Amino acid sequence: MWRSSKRYDPADKIYRADPHITIKISSSAEYDFTPRRSFSVSYANGKIKKWKWLLENQKYACIGDAYAGVYKKIMNGRKITEQGWIFENLKTNKGCDSYFSGWCI
Repeated sequence: MWRSSKRYDPADKIYRADPHITIKISSSAEYDFTPRRSFSVSYANGKIKKWKWLLENQKYACIGDAYAGVYKKIMNGRKITEQGWIFENLKTNKGCDSYFSGWCI
C-alpha cells in the first residue's frame, strides 16, 4: 500500500494524494486499486493505515472494485502490465472499509 505524491489543490487550498493497493501477480504483472478521487494527504494516510490493519495477519481479503483498464509501463527496464481498478471496498474477517457509506454489509 502506498499513496501518490502530494500535490496542492488551489481550489480547496489543501494538499491531496491518492491511496493505492498494489498487488504484484508476477514480475511483469500487477493490479492497482485506487479510489475514485484523491483525498487530503492526512485522510489518504489514514486510509492506508486502516487498510494495513485490516490486512494484517489475514489469510484472505476481498476487494470490491470496478475495472478501469490495462496500462503498460516500464520500471527498472522491465515491461509491466498493470490492470487498473477503481477501489470500492476492502473486507477481511477483521472488518471492512469502503469508499461509499453503506457498502460494508
